[in-house]
Amino acid sequence: MEDSIDLYLDALLSFVPRDSNDGRDREDYATLIHVPGKGPERVYSMIFGKETMALTKAQYLETVWEFVEKGSSIHPPVDILKTDVDHLHPVFEYLNPDALEKCVNYSDGCPGMDYFLLMWRHGDRSGTAECWDPLGRVERSWLSVVDAFEVLTNEVEAKVRSMELAQNLS
Repeated sequence: MEDSIDLYLDALLSFVPRDSNDGRDREDYATLIHVPGKGPERVYSMIFGKETMALTKAQYLETVWEFVEKGSSIHPPVDILKTDVDHLHPVFEYLNPDALEKCVNYSDGCPGMDYFLLMWRHGDRSGTAECWDPLGRVERSWLSVVDAFEVLTNEVEAKVRSMELAQNLS
């Protein structure tokens, strides 16, 4: 039987782009995992393309860790947003290799604090970094990356809601 931590990580990492089955390397990407001090986890992933970027936001409906602690071997319910974003969107000034590389480790945290894990690859550059409580630290590099993902997904979600509202009104 798998350990609880393995099930937990498996659920969160399931939205990280992986190598293809045909042996080709995966595309360039950036993934940000947010484990809030309280509440369900979110995973943001961006696959960098030439003309469009593939954005995925996975918002768990229940806290993954609590779900795993209940003894469930399946993943908790998740709300998934998938869309393409034009590569010229201004948010990509904050999601480029130089900006991602500035996110360094801040591993000093404790339960009850927001935790972020960033994994990315772009060309021959890549990185993994973690940060506890970037808002409390006022850590500019982390705040820029976190804000970029949140602004972009909020913008897309607002467009989806307005389209749904327009359809309901017609």
